[in-house]
Amino acid sequence: MATILRSVGNQFRVVGPLTVANMVLNPGMESVTSNVPNGWVAVGPNVVLESSSDAAPGSGKLSAKVTLPSDTGFKGVASTITYPAVPGAYFYMTVSFKLTSPLSQPLQVQAVFRDVNTNQVGPTVYTNLSLGSITSGWQQASVVTPVPDPAIWVTFAIGSTATSGFFYLDNVLTRPSFIANQTYPYVDGDYAGYTWQGTPHASQTLQSTEPKQFMRFDSDLNPVPFVS
Repeated sequence: MATILRSVGNQFRVVGPLTVANMVLNPGMESVTSNVPNGWVAVGPNVVLESSSDAAPGSGKLSAKVTLPSDTGFKGVASTITYPAVPGAYFYMTVSFKLTSPLSQPLQVQAVFRDVNTNQVGPTVYTNLSLGSITSGWQQASVVTPVPDPAIWVTFAIGSTATSGFFYLDNVLTRPSFIANQTYPYVDGDYAGYTWQGTPHASQTLQSTEPKQFMRFDSDLNPVPFVS
């Protein structure tokens, strides 16, 4: 958490603290090494994960393309980091995906919750993103999953049990939510009103709160606060 001071003449506008608006480090798949989106890994030994120039509207120039093998079981792509979870709250996710031909099984989000000792809490949760038949371009879907007690961490993957086909993935947002029916639009550090915590497209996205205060200076250059 941080605070930004924006100078306007001899006044300083205090904007902050900053809050996390998107926990995903490479949400738009724009950071790439050796044709693979950084921060993402294939789930399954024969899954092909690669960068693609077929990007979702309103995002950057790249997405992830995930090609599914004939192996049985769930396979796809996962974020390489573990995310904090709040027991009694919700794990919220928004994703953009694209199918150019139907999958034989639904595209799903897989969520695994773990406690302070990294033991799994409850069963692995699967939530359908599609029935595998939507092929009319980029789609956006949201997933809201209750966090079981005493879980404090969550990992997720996006994929399918289909034994052939491929899908594109872009604009992934995850964050805690304390309201079951609350929705959040996709944002990253390139959006107006938001900033990257660190390296662009490779760090969390932060949003500043409304301005709290202005600062001005007296003749001795001592700061004199007044409420805006």
